[in-house]
Amino acid sequence: MKFNKIEMTAILSMAHVMTIADGKIEDEETRFISSEIAKFGIPLSDFKAIFIDGIDMDPSYAAEIISKMTDEQKLYVLSFLGTLMAVDKDIDDTEMALWKSLSQLCGLPTMSVTDAISYMAAID
Repeated sequence: MKFNKIEMTAILSMAHVMTIADGKIEDEETRFISSEIAKFGIPLSDFKAIFIDGIDMDPSYAAEIISKMTDEQKLYVLSFLGTLMAVDKDIDDTEMALWKSLSQLCGLPTMSVTDAISYMAAID
């Protein structure tokens, strides 16, 4: 699966929003984001720039970009965010509400957190 630079930036924007939703950024979350993005072959120097652009991107613009992705890309995004939410083994109510809202707002598929984790494990 491929994402262009603006799509990757939008994904990282939503990842940032998800990591701060519960008021704390856990090491497990940052490690998961870094390891997942590395699978796309993005050099560390480019990753840093894209991540900063993602933090700066307006979340509504990121949602607009994600809503225009293919069904396969949307499945990845929802699974990525669901797994990110669960990686610290503590799913906060705010994170769950955000995940559900993003799913509706972006036209993402419906799935459970368990399904999201299973999907991410299967594509490794």
